[in-house]
Amino acid sequence: MARPRNMAVCRKLEQLIRSGRDSRNGLLPPERVLAERFGTGRSVIRSCLFELEERGIVKLVPARGWSIVSRGETRLERILVSVPGLLREKAWEQQAILASLCRHASAFFTEAVFSFLDPGENAEKLIFQAERGELQGVVFLERIADEAAFARLAQAGIPCVVVNQEHETGGVPSCGMDFYDIGYRGGSLLADAGHTRLGTVTGDLDTLIFSEMLRGFRDALSLRGIALPPRWIVGAGLQDEESPAVRAMLAAPDRPTAVFAMRDGRAASVFRSARELGLRVPEDLSVASYDDITWPGAKEKDLTTFCEDIEGMTRAAVEMLRDWNETGVPPVSRKIRTELIGRGSVTAPAAAPR
Repeated sequence: MARPRNMAVCRKLEQLIRSGRDSRNGLLPPERVLAERFGTGRSVIRSCLFELEERGIVKLVPARGWSIVSRGETRLERILVSVPGLLREKAWEQQAILASLCRHASAFFTEAVFSFLDPGENAEKLIFQAERGELQGVVFLERIADEAAFARLAQAGIPCVVVNQEHETGGVPSCGMDFYDIGYRGGSLLADAGHTRLGTVTGDLDTLIFSEMLRGFRDALSLRGIALPPRWIVGAGLQDEESPAVRAMLAAPDRPTAVFAMRDGRAASVFRSARELGLRVPEDLSVASYDDITWPGAKEKDLTTFCEDIEGMTRAAVEMLRDWNETGVPPVSRKIRTELIGRGSVTAPAAAPR
């Protein structure tokens, strides 16, 4: 039998059957209703149903309509991981995520294939591979780099999730760290140690990760009646060995006695500026951070930090694709809660700034 004209509709119809939604007494809705739902003609729906009949998933019952015989079984055999651009030399986080995705995919006997191509240039090829059964899902690293390309993949019924969500995803299922919780717990940790003069070193506040972390940090301080002056919210690059803004904050006569860095790479610039200014950590300045990955010297410097749970995020991403592929139901986004790695960079404040 010839293949149906619209494999994307067939895939969505099969997902509907596997999900168990909208079936009454084992019967599918009438062809007319299905055609309206999928925005296509009855002839396309009928050709898809005949395809599914050949595979033993549905059968035509005279005077009743299409009956579900089996919800079908599909295995997550291959996923594509879309990486936005080439990895930098010090892309420790991205490298760790890719390695972890491979481990968790392997645990499900699933092959993970990396793509560094622009999703817009690759979308039609991915759709073709999915139609041939050579691909069952796509993982986007950190963000949807090309919304138009994603829309084409979604229209084709290809399951897609974002892992390590650090940007808005427009409702695409995602798994990432709970950044608000990280900021809140960072502020709580320093405030509960007795600090009332707190600052923070952040990235681009137009980005979800930093805006949410700052919101949580502010709320933790506000709950304890502690103000956060704008001059103590400074920006720095992740790989900056030296930050003039950080140095200026710590050199001021009314400097903070504790700093929360939004990623360990920024904590490195705090440690360097403190050393150059003659400030001791933690005696003169307490420092806490987040990720335990972007600064190789963090453990040696005894940095207290909240761990980025890469294993938890990547395992969740593969599970979400597996469940979506098996049931046809888009998964709910997941937020992973961090664990504190308590070292020695946080203590009670000295009597007065030194």
